[in-house]
Amino acid sequence: MIRDGCSILGYRLGAAMISALLCCAPMKPVAAETGPLVIPGPADPVANPTYHTALVSRLSLGDLVIELETTRLSDLIKRYPGSVLGHRGDAGGAEDWVCYTIDTAQGKIRVWPSSGEMGGGDVVTGVAIAYAPGSGDKNCPEIFTGSGQPNLDADVWFGMSKATVVKRIGAPSRAYGTVISYDSDFPLAGPNPHGCTEFGGIDLGIENGSVSKIWINKATSC
Repeated sequence: MIRDGCSILGYRLGAAMISALLCCAPMKPVAAETGPLVIPGPADPVANPTYHTALVSRLSLGDLVIELETTRLSDLIKRYPGSVLGHRGDAGGAEDWVCYTIDTAQGKIRVWPSSGEMGGGDVVTGVAIAYAPGSGDKNCPEIFTGSGQPNLDADVWFGMSKATVVKRIGAPSRAYGTVISYDSDFPLAGPNPHGCTEFGGIDLGIENGSVSKIWINKATSC
């Protein structure tokens, strides 16, 4: 996922990893035709991992379930004919994605599952979610995902007030303009003698006092 043109996972991986990632020039928010919705903010934000447990790992939209670090873009493309694979950037700033328009009880939304350097361009490491504009987009086909209600395992969704978000998750790790961010990192137990660390987070766009845009991400570094 991209924050003003840079891989969002880059800044969550800490200073050592950031220095190894190539960051491109700042970008303006984009439409589905050119890639996932960009998180507004500084091109080189400073992560503040105040949470040390997994914040988010799964997005359910009816029978479409996206598991971060498990679901693959290639599997989504096979499942939904008409999917369009997009790409932008290179090196640490590279990102591949697909986009879908989905009709929900709260209106039509657009969902951009994406894969950056940590996902090898296929394993989904981030998802951007926003209300769909009135006009259609051939690169973001509408798909039917059943009648189940949207569910994010972080227990936040569109229309939720900032006060409710804070009550459910806790105090934001940081804020910039209209976006509040939750950053996490923690070591994973396992046989690897050098250890592995999971990085992740949730970014929420707040407009008129409630959530109007959602970005989630998760990746593991060993």
